[in-house]
Amino acid sequence: MGKLYFDNIPPKTVGMYPKTDSFINLPEVSYSVDEQMTKSTISWEPSEGTEKVLIELVDNELLSGTFETGSLTNQTDLIDGTVYNLVMKATDQAGNESETTLAKNITFDQTKPKFTQVIPLTSARINSQLLEWNVDEKLSSGKYTWIHMGGSEDSAAPHEYTLTPELLSDGKHDNSSLPDLKLVENAMYRITLEGTDLAGNTGKKFIMSVVYDDVPPSIELKYPETNMIVNNLDISFYISEQLSEGQFIYTRVGGAPDPNSPVTMNLANAELETFFEQPTLPTNPAVLNDGSIYNIQFKAKDLAENASESNIMENVGFDFTRPVIKIFLPEPNTYFIGSEINIDISEDLKEGTIIWNRTGGLNTQQTRYEIIIDENTLKKGALTIPIKASLSSSVIYSLSVNGIDFAGNESEPINIESIEYIRNMKGKWYYKGAIIEVVWVFEPDQTNLSGNFMQGLSLGTKISDEEKGTYTFDFNQKPFLLTVDMEDPTKSRISLVEFLNNNRIRVVTGTKQPKNMTDGEVMEYEWRPD
Repeated sequence: MGKLYFDNIPPKTVGMYPKTDSFINLPEVSYSVDEQMTKSTISWEPSEGTEKVLIELVDNELLSGTFETGSLTNQTDLIDGTVYNLVMKATDQAGNESETTLAKNITFDQTKPKFTQVIPLTSARINSQLLEWNVDEKLSSGKYTWIHMGGSEDSAAPHEYTLTPELLSDGKHDNSSLPDLKLVENAMYRITLEGTDLAGNTGKKFIMSVVYDDVPPSIELKYPETNMIVNNLDISFYISEQLSEGQFIYTRVGGAPDPNSPVTMNLANAELETFFEQPTLPTNPAVLNDGSIYNIQFKAKDLAENASESNIMENVGFDFTRPVIKIFLPEPNTYFIGSEINIDISEDLKEGTIIWNRTGGLNTQQTRYEIIIDENTLKKGALTIPIKASLSSSVIYSLSVNGIDFAGNESEPINIESIEYIRNMKGKWYYKGAIIEVVWVFEPDQTNLSGNFMQGLSLGTKISDEEKGTYTFDFNQKPFLLTVDMEDPTKSRISLVEFLNNNRIRVVTGTKQPKNMTDGEVMEYEWRPD
């Protein structure tokens, strides 16, 4: 008969792993027992009282000593997110039984932490290193890493920063409390946000193709320029990079009131991607007030939200109204004597032109005259303008006056028709007969229709046998009527006159008005300069 052992002490078990109030992501255990067991169970008992998971120990799991951390042979699946108590029942070889709670409040968690509401977004351009996120559970550790992908070189990449303890709780966080990393302008990065929860599950969030740009765009307003007056809404500008937004701000500083000032015009679509070298009408032009004067500034943000403001174009006038020119003298369908015309203009002009076109009457060598008006005289209001053209008598002209204001608006068309030009008759007119040469001398008054008259004989540079009187022309009839009243009434005459050219007239004279140009002696007089 062999040895007989008396044992009335239950087996003693101690839980090694997991610990009370711990988090695990694998159903592994470790325990120690002071004697060999004949049978034993470990049960995972949910704290909320649901069905427990009972595991029967076998083989080396029943041996005395320490069972190192690992999964039991008969282990079955646990439920993710469930909190368990770990209980062990053991029976030794003498039949003594024990029941021991190895650990309490063990959270079984196989779900990786999830990062949401992450800023920046994939393919974003950013001007700060601010990183925002929301995590759905508490972390044991975490970090974020900027990994270089392209763009400007960054020899110091990757850049990594470990999350501080206050950033490991669940909920919304940002890295504003952490120091900036030495990122490179216009380098492209992949940001990896990484966190490990209390159960050891590691979750990651990748933000791809993030371009770091903390330099404001270079922008310049080129047209319209300071002190310009324009009649269009064209713009010209320069940008150094693509914009997320751009706007032109027009602030009234003078001229006609604009109750909508300041007026904002926003660039759109392709206008945000390229600059306008030449003045171009934008897609959505500003609605500006005719006659107002504005200061204009260009403001913009690039894709990373860096903001810039351009130079200011000051005192830019907008004038969309065509100037109006009125001609008071000469009048249409009549004759015209004089060396000046009378007009009225509705605003100051930059340029002005007078055009005479022959439309009938006598033939003349030059049929068109185009005279540039002195810019210093082109002021708003009534103007008297010298003709400055060698018009010919009894030639019928049309007269037009054109102007361009300082904004480039062309004047409304104005044209006067059927103007018969009559030259000023002042001076000496000679008739050369077979024996003698007769001279008529006209000294017009302010009307140019009447004045003093003298008739005599031409003797070289002198005039003899002078006879004086007055004269009156009537150009309202054809041929023209010339009435001469001499101091000696017996010498008074009535003549029909017609121009042969600008310096020659044909005259039929009598004591009574001739019926026509053949009713009497026909004489031709020629004007000669002194």
